[in-house]
This record gives sequence, structure tokens and C-alpha cells, in this order.
Amino acid sequence: MKIFIQMQKWFGTERRFGKSSVVSERGSSLVEFALVLPMMMVLITGMYSLGIALSNYVMLTNAVGAGARAFAISPAVTINTGSGTTATITDPCAYAIQMATQATPTIPAGGVTYTFTYTSLATGKSTNYTNQTCSGISTSVGDTVQMQALYPYNFLLYGFSPGTLNLQARSAELVQ
Repeated sequence: MKIFIQMQKWFGTERRFGKSSVVSERGSSLVEFALVLPMMMVLITGMYSLGIALSNYVMLTNAVGAGARAFAISPAVTINTGSGTTATITDPCAYAIQMATQATPTIPAGGVTYTFTYTSLATGKSTNYTNQTCSGISTSVGDTVQMQALYPYNFLLYGFSPGTLNLQARSAELVQ
């Protein structure tokens, strides 16, 4: 019987003089808030970090498109050196990487790995180039260039890194 009376006291169902005693609920909302706040902060910060990753993916996709386009038109591009002379592009890979890097101002340039696949229309042979120069390559109209970028995005939640997301974008263009 004593255990039953003690349980009634713990759960606030004790009856005195035929009436239930009023149990104070002051501070219970503060306790609930303290329990829910960390979960909400992690959820909001995670959504923010995912938004940054999505923004980086969109920038990377646009950069690869600009880089592939730059590679495709590089045989016809002349650069004004500023002193009244012009120069032609001799390394289309370096020019494409330069254009892609300019299109991604918030992504660190050294963190992205670029890969080029050049396919000749005449021979059907494909040549791969990874983060290197391809100077001396002979391009012809109708050949295909495919540019791919890989950027490992590191999630951070309050200094904790739950993992890395590899953002990958690819674009193909015909050489003009």
C-alpha cells in the first residue's frame, strides 16, 4: 500500500481530503525547449550546408559547360595581349580550366579535378587528359571534347564532418 501511495505522489495523482492536489507545471516548457533546440539547430544547419553543396554543384555544372565550350572554340580564339599584338591559344586544356575556374569564384581552384576526353571524328580514337596540359593537340571541326569535373565537398556541422560528398559535373561540345 505504501508503494501505491508513493507512486501517486510521484505522478501527482495524490488525493488529499477528497480533492486532487495541484501539481505545478512551471518550467516544463523550458525543459521541452532545451530538449528540442539541439535537434532543431542540427536540422537547420544541415539544411544550410546542403544548400551550399547544391549551390556549388550548380556552379560546377556551369563551369564545366563554359570550360568545354572554351575548349571547343579555342582553335578560333585569338587573345589580345594588350600591346597591339594577338596570340593564339596553344593549350586548349589550360584555357578550358582557366575559364572553368573563373566561373567558380567560391570553389577553391586546387580542389577541383578536371578530366578531358578528346575524341577525333576521323579516327574515332579517344584521348584522356587529367589536370594537365594538352598543348600540341591537333583539333578538327566536328571532333568531340568532353570535360568532367570532380569536387569533394566536405560537410561541416558545428566542427563535425559527417562525410564528403563528391560533386561531379560533365559536359560535351563539338569542336568548331
